[in-house]
Amino acid sequence: VVAETSQRASHAPQRIAIDSLNRLAYLLPEGGLAVEQGTFGLGDGDRLSLFSWRGVWSATSKERIVDIAVVGGDLYLASVTGRIVALRSSTLVDRTELSPAGDAEHGGGPSFEEHILYERPQGETEPLRSVSVAGTYLAWATALTVELGNSNGSDALTEIQHLVTPEYLRGVVGSGTAEIIDMKMTPDGTAFFLLVWDSVQEALAMYRCDLLIGAVSARAHSQQLRYSWSTRDLRMAMTSFQVFVHSGARIWAVPLELGSDSSPKLLYDPDAKTQLSALGYFFVKGVDCKVSEWRSMGACSRTCGGGIMREMREILRDAASGGRRCPVELEREVNCNDQLCPIDCQATPWAKQGHCSRTCGGGVVVETRQILKVPQHGG
Repeated sequence: VVAETSQRASHAPQRIAIDSLNRLAYLLPEGGLAVEQGTFGLGDGDRLSLFSWRGVWSATSKERIVDIAVVGGDLYLASVTGRIVALRSSTLVDRTELSPAGDAEHGGGPSFEEHILYERPQGETEPLRSVSVAGTYLAWATALTVELGNSNGSDALTEIQHLVTPEYLRGVVGSGTAEIIDMKMTPDGTAFFLLVWDSVQEALAMYRCDLLIGAVSARAHSQQLRYSWSTRDLRMAMTSFQVFVHSGARIWAVPLELGSDSSPKLLYDPDAKTQLSALGYFFVKGVDCKVSEWRSMGACSRTCGGGIMREMREILRDAASGGRRCPVELEREVNCNDQLCPIDCQATPWAKQGHCSRTCGGGVVVETRQILKVPQHGG
């Protein structure tokens, strides 16, 4: 989903989060003062239509939202002050009571019940930059750190893990002038990706780091993409098969497993001066091919003893949007009438055994015959 900036730059979304199951889209407009929810549908040419907008969250300028994420229908919000809030799907999918979007201008505050998961410890001032959710893992990043918690929030049994420390970041990048621009976990929660900007080199690099629970972060294995960008204004959108990187004008695709020959693939580079403001990923189930049942094209070649009959089927609906493809086999030969053929009894002609008992007036003569073949299989 690519959102182009609207005529009102202040309303252009800086983040998009998609709930594919419930067909809901969440937009975080530039400025981070509100989060809006809309339903979506897919039309001809895979064109996305968004409608029925309402506001689900609003904030003051001091508590502005910097990133959003959706997993399992739950919406996660990260504010610049370090607070991470969850809005549960049970209330988000209920659209019986629509509230107007953009409530921030009326004083701020949530439109739905909030669940505060984490708040920045007193004394810490580094603002949050991104949040990511994978299963029960909840990760958030500042310019120099990445921490991991639980998507249900903090409790006595949940310890916050320090995935990236300033020391680890310097060791990976090899520079003390690096800062994290964006962070996203893979959907399976086994790794996370970083976009890191080096102000001295004026280069943005991508790193893939293993997510090791309970391990010292400095020992976690990391891989660097052998490619860099010359701007820091890039963001990531994670999927289950690759990670997308986008600027205000281009979109690249990067494999989840980085190798020595991995490089970003340019997917979108329009000729027109289109300004991209946000990018998100959603899944729409494709349309499977539909075929008729097999039907015979004639009688079996034999009535018994095993014959062959031709059958055919036809395509009723072609596959679309990644659905299951149509089978190649539309005609086939199948065995038929496999039952054994009946064998009738066979006997010799009658043969006289002697002479007639009388020469006239009616007598009796004995005749016999022999069975040559006994009946089988219903003969």
